[in-house]
Amino acid sequence: MKRLTTDNPKNNIETLMNYCTADKDGWAVLKYACGEENIKLHEYTARCCREHGCKNITADFVAEDGLFDCCDCPVAIMYYCGSQAAENNAQFSAYEDTGFTPEEIKKLKSENAKLRELLKSALEDMKKLLIRSDL
Repeated sequence: MKRLTTDNPKNNIETLMNYCTADKDGWAVLKYACGEENIKLHEYTARCCREHGCKNITADFVAEDGLFDCCDCPVAIMYYCGSQAAENNAQFSAYEDTGFTPEEIKKLKSENAKLRELLKSALEDMKKLLIRSDL
């Protein structure tokens, strides 16, 4: 399966899938915005809020979910969509790091469940044998 999460996108789809990601500290980061690279989403959002007339909005306020009551504001919507994209990207990247397809993971889970049952049965048999040998 072709990887969609990457640090070096090569086409529009890869760029879109990796535009808002999480940095090593867990902050949502835009790859490019306002002529800057790797700008923290909450800092960019606070700047946009101020540019659109919300003078008291700080990056800390945004980071602490202060925009949650601004559900009709396009800037708040953009922030929460970006946050969601960063979280989805992080989880999808971890999945892609396994190198397995969903079908392969399902098969491995099924095989693992069967092996657990066999191990459980083998342990029960061992206990029975140990009890008999103590007599």
